[in-house]
Amino acid sequence: MFLDCEPPIAAGREIWGFPKKYGEPSFTVDRDTIVGTLNYSGQLSATGTMAYKYREIPTDVAIASLSKPSCNLKLIPDVDYGPKVAQLIGYRLQNIKLKGAWEGPARYDTCILVDYANSF
Repeated sequence: MFLDCEPPIAAGREIWGFPKKYGEPSFTVDRDTIVGTLNYSGQLSATGTMAYKYREIPTDVAIASLSKPSCNLKLIPDVDYGPKVAQLIGYRLQNIKLKGAWEGPARYDTCILVDYANSF
């Protein structure tokens, strides 16, 4: 998970075990397409597109999908970088206020970052 705000990154990663990092995600609507991009360390890392409001998902189906039990494996490293503590964190989303849910054709592209200075 990439976020552009430090406090939720730290809390989500350190307390709940979500694999969060600092990045610059963005979502925009371009005519009939949703375009999402992720910039990480100043580089374009991923681009995704999806048809805008292609087929609506019924509210009860979307909420049922979002409220299923989920879990994270939280690893806390030791001073030698080996795992010191491993915790399985269970959670379930509650009080979901859904504004809308859609499905449709989508495409996801990753950009491969090459470090030419260290590749030889």
